[in-house]
Amino acid sequence: TTIQNGCNCENSSYHALESVVEKRFSKGYSLNSALTWSKAIDARGAPNPAFRQSGRGLSEFDRAFSWVFSHLWELPYGPGMRWGSSVTGIRKIALAGWKFNGVTTYQSGFPLTPVLSNNSTLNADFTQRPDISSDYHLSDPDRARWYNPAAFAAPAQCCRLGNAGTNIIHGPRLVTADWAFGK
Repeated sequence: TTIQNGCNCENSSYHALESVVEKRFSKGYSLNSALTWSKAIDARGAPNPAFRQSGRGLSEFDRAFSWVFSHLWELPYGPGMRWGSSVTGIRKIALAGWKFNGVTTYQSGFPLTPVLSNNSTLNADFTQRPDISSDYHLSDPDRARWYNPAAFAAPAQCCRLGNAGTNIIHGPRLVTADWAFGK
């Protein structure tokens, strides 16, 4: 049977460089740009329970790079604006008060740990890591394939942990743009 051992002995560290550029509302325009370059490291999920540091690596929530840009632009047409300040009637209803705003985000991918689909080479109840047999980085990763799965193999001899580290693969990056144009 499996014997569980509880341990409150995990540790983590987080280091970051953060930068914010902000232009407050003037002449109908405002923007905010925030950049974070960081690294989060912890020691958990050790493949070898007898050696807790074997699980030390990037945290599951690590985002090495994150940039968020938001903006708001009031088109300069209508009462109190640069153009059309005296507009009335249907032209005021149709052309005044339009705004363009949005949020654009670029983030690096979350880290992933390679594991084998079974632990038969380890003969144990904890996750088996593969051996790294070649370079797992791709020169031109895309959405469907961002690492080389052929670079990993089951350990050749029985009852040995693989040499693949914790969270060594970076998943696909996230790029989103949520923009709106309306009144």
